Amino acid sequence: MQHLLPKGFMHIRHYGFLTSACRKRKLALIRSQASCTYRAKRPKTESVTLIPYWPCQHCKAGTLRLIGVFKLDATTAKVERTS
Repeated sequence: MQHLLPKGFMHIRHYGFLTSACRKRKLALIRSQASCTYRAKRPKTESVTLIPYWPCQHCKAGTLRLIGVFKLDATTAKVERTS
């Protein structure tokens, strides 16, 4: 008998906006908010691709391009410099 609650428990039929005391007022508010019109979204402007610009530190004319990133971990940190 799954529909019976244990002794001491109370069956809650309506909770929140469906409570008897304020059902009409809250349902009217929910219905009015559900039927409201939303502002149209503004069209997006041209999206600029964010490519980092690093001028050459020597001639200041060329552009340096990132071709890779070194991951510094414990083994590479222990390598001694010879120069």
